Amino acid sequence: RVVLTALRDGLFGLKHLVLMGPAVDWNVFAPGGEFQNVPACCTSLHILYSNRDEVLKLAFPLGDWSGDCHALGLDGPSDPAAVPSNVVLHDLSAAIATHGDYVTSPQSIGLVRAILLS
Repeated sequence: RVVLTALRDGLFGLKHLVLMGPAVDWNVFAPGGEFQNVPACCTSLHILYSNRDEVLKLAFPLGDWSGDCHALGLDGPSDPAAVPSNVVLHDLSAAIATHGDYVTSPQSIGLVRAILLS
């Protein structure tokens, strides 16, 4: 949420932005979404998500009072076909079971490394 908030107004951009299990609503990049302008601030925006992330599955709905309780990091975007062309979705459900696995899973680490070195 911190980096998305910083990019929201378009004052600067990034080459690659990697969101690992983001705890934000799954529609934040949709028209009218909280961070709809963020993809335009990045050459590429990568969303790593897992429908097995037990932390997001249990904790996100408790804090998402104004949303629909679907986390981008758990469910992916609400409409995958509608994400901007520079947004790349990575379903890591086979490798990620808990939120901490994003920084320990060889699959996740290798993917982030490849993204950042591209």
